[in-house]
Amino acid sequence: MASEIELKLELTCDQADRLEASGFPRGHALAAELVSTYFDTPELTLHRNGLCLRIRDEEAKSVQCAKASAGSPAGLFRRGEWELPVPGHHPVADTLSPVPALLEGEFAALAPLFTVHVARKTWRMRHAGATVALSLDRGEVLAGPQRKPFCEVELELLDGPTTALFDLARKVEMLSGAQIGTLSKAERGYRLLDRGVTATRADNILLDEAMDLPAAFAAIIENCMRQYLLNEQLLVDAPTAEAVHQARVALRRMRSAISLFKAELAGDASAELRERIGALAAVLGKARDLDMLLDHATPGCIHSRLQQARDLAYRDVQQEIAAGRTRRLMLDLVEWLAGLAGTGRHGLSISQFAADLLDQLRRKLRRNGRHLAELTDEQRHRLRKDAKKLRYAAEFFASLFPGHKQKRQRKKFNAALQIVQDNLGALNDRTVARARLAALGLAEGPDYEHFFASWDRCALVEHSVDARHELLDVGKFWK
Repeated sequence: MASEIELKLELTCDQADRLEASGFPRGHALAAELVSTYFDTPELTLHRNGLCLRIRDEEAKSVQCAKASAGSPAGLFRRGEWELPVPGHHPVADTLSPVPALLEGEFAALAPLFTVHVARKTWRMRHAGATVALSLDRGEVLAGPQRKPFCEVELELLDGPTTALFDLARKVEMLSGAQIGTLSKAERGYRLLDRGVTATRADNILLDEAMDLPAAFAAIIENCMRQYLLNEQLLVDAPTAEAVHQARVALRRMRSAISLFKAELAGDASAELRERIGALAAVLGKARDLDMLLDHATPGCIHSRLQQARDLAYRDVQQEIAAGRTRRLMLDLVEWLAGLAGTGRHGLSISQFAADLLDQLRRKLRRNGRHLAELTDEQRHRLRKDAKKLRYAAEFFASLFPGHKQKRQRKKFNAALQIVQDNLGALNDRTVARARLAALGLAEGPDYEHFFASWDRCALVEHSVDARHELLDVGKFWK
């Protein structure tokens, strides 16, 4: 098995033209036309298990390649790959890659799903003590009658320090406006097949005892970044309420993770990055609030004004995504994670850290919600954030407690916590709605009173009190 370390950037065709016109990279480029056919079973067994299998035609020869997607899913790809020359255009069972063992009797069921055509230019360069291959790919994914063009830059580290990749990536970003990419070519094909994608929820996070705290933290942040970047692409193309919501959730999960691990993170970068993430989340938050209000509004004056405000908020989201500060934020996050390796404390296991942290968050929810019915709106909002942080932590560390009893207890715990969040969230929505409508000059009249008819504050407070008691009665799943 070989191992490749790549940093991937996405750009438009115009941005690719701008990069080439800039004169960077310099020197002779090796040009190649690549046609890759990707195979899987009808049940997509390889894709579901984090593998892909392709046969690429290049320079009058065919090479089969299996790749593992384990590693960073946001920008910086560390992947195992197994290559094998093949005589034709159908997969061959080999003894090196994990594909035959995974498929067992299904290997004969492998069939072509999609092809990727790429016109590639590659420059090999020395930079900052490293040898890097910079490839500019202009390509197209084809699956039956469906096709999707793309452009991307791949920076592959051949030898030397990883920091060289980021130096070159910043140059590419500055010259062209490219941004961190999260999709491999295989994933582009699978997403083209799944035409119903309107938003991406968070994937499960797999942690294990072998990880130190920085490695576990990096896995969590990479998971959040992937969720954000996949939804960001949807927001650029055609914003939807769910994509806005999931992109904002991803950023909030990211900020919570940084807060949860802050005592373990060396240096001052975490606070500055958390602040920058929060600024981006605030832009998405305004759009999300207006989507929520539109869901409650019936046709009329309020609905029309909210629709106009929401359209402007979506425009602001797209402008923020296109801004250089957002592109640089994602690149800075990936580089920061790459630099955390090996900085963890010895002797503290990730499962003990998780259990202690979950205990602390549960105690905080118990303490701060003791007199919930008497709390002010701002105090209930802080309690809601406590509940949300507890939920995110429970999701982050779930894989560390895999026992059957623990899984059953976690399901009860999450269900009870969701009810707490729903009721506190509804109370917060009510407060936000009054502020947003007042800002739009809509805080009076019969339509305004009708708008709040479904938000019974007393009932929501009562339900929140009951839900919190039920949550605290549920046993810990992390024991």
